Amino acid sequence: MRILLAAVLFLFASSLNVSAEPTNHITLTPQAGFHRFPFFDQPTSVWNYNGQVPGPLIRAAVGSTLAVEVLNRLEEPTSVHWHGLRIDNAMDGVPGITQDPIQPGERFTYFLKLNEAGTFWYHPHLNAGEQMERGLKGVIIVDPAKKPLWSQDLVWLLDDWRLLEDGTIYSHFNTHYDLMHDGRWGNAVTVNGKWKPEYVVSSGERI
Repeated sequence: MRILLAAVLFLFASSLNVSAEPTNHITLTPQAGFHRFPFFDQPTSVWNYNGQVPGPLIRAAVGSTLAVEVLNRLEEPTSVHWHGLRIDNAMDGVPGITQDPIQPGERFTYFLKLNEAGTFWYHPHLNAGEQMERGLKGVIIVDPAKKPLWSQDLVWLLDDWRLLEDGTIYSHFNTHYDLMHDGRWGNAVTVNGKWKPEYVVSSGERI
């Protein structure tokens, strides 16, 4: 009887080990900070993730699970929505529907089971019109099991900032004009937070 029980426990433990998925742990910290545009002498006050604009590129393999701990260092509640990912509803980041807002100084951990490869993005889903326009956004890439054949993998996050002459962000958010049309139109277009960056490529490359 003991031998049979031991065999059953061994098979059960083996099955757990086989089905277990790798989990990557990362931390996102929304906070106030600064970002330098080339037009002004002083840096612009922004909100960012982990001290950078845009937020850090999150990359993981399809079939893995991401544990993303969000530590809110803003002075207002926030959340994170994983735009395009088909994940558990409880992890979708919609305050008042799928979770309580993450209050200032509090933490919340999102568990993202990555079943589909692709390029997606993440952003707040609370006071989003202001929080996103102040800089809170980033890219998440789920790599396929088989790596595609390319020469360079360039990830671009395009953004248009609405900046005033003194270098500050236009502080009227969610105006009637914005809401009735197609969002805020900015006057400074950036790629990965940079103004007119240059990328070196060669003829015949697959980008």
